[in-house]
Amino acid sequence: MPPINDIIDKIYSDSEGMVNSMLELAAVDARKILDARLNEAKARRAEILENAEKECEIIKLRVAAENELYIRDLRIAAKRGFADKVLETAKKRFSELNADEFADFVRRQIKDIAIDDGDELLIPDKYKSSTFSIKIYDGERKLDGGFVLIKKDYEYDCTIDALFQYHADEIERMILESLE
Repeated sequence: MPPINDIIDKIYSDSEGMVNSMLELAAVDARKILDARLNEAKARRAEILENAEKECEIIKLRVAAENELYIRDLRIAAKRGFADKVLETAKKRFSELNADEFADFVRRQIKDIAIDDGDELLIPDKYKSSTFSIKIYDGERKLDGGFVLIKKDYEYDCTIDALFQYHADEIERMILESLE
């Protein structure tokens, strides 16, 4: 029989080999686990980056759309402001017609209307010296511009405000189209 020390050495040597073998297997398994985790992390990183890029593109498109709307609104506001100034200027010029121009305007506006004996024409005081084929209203009502044809059953309102209000959409559309 081998001496006990030899047996212990043999057991120790065998167990040391087994431990080393187990450590090598554990190291290989650990390396496989680490590699698998690293690959998972890389895949997750790529997925996160891809999602972030998609979100960035969506945000970029949203911001661009919002900016386009903002710029469009600014342009519309500027055009409307300009259109309002043009309308105000037109109203002012209309109210400053000389007597002949005003009389011409009135004649053109009422040429297709049947005029009766009782009809009256309400006009601004500054034009009352003009000659019209209709009786001039001499009551208390006053006008700044334009005229009102007072008939028995209704009034034909051609005051500046009424005319511009009636044609406002058409006038504004023409002004805005000219600005494009």
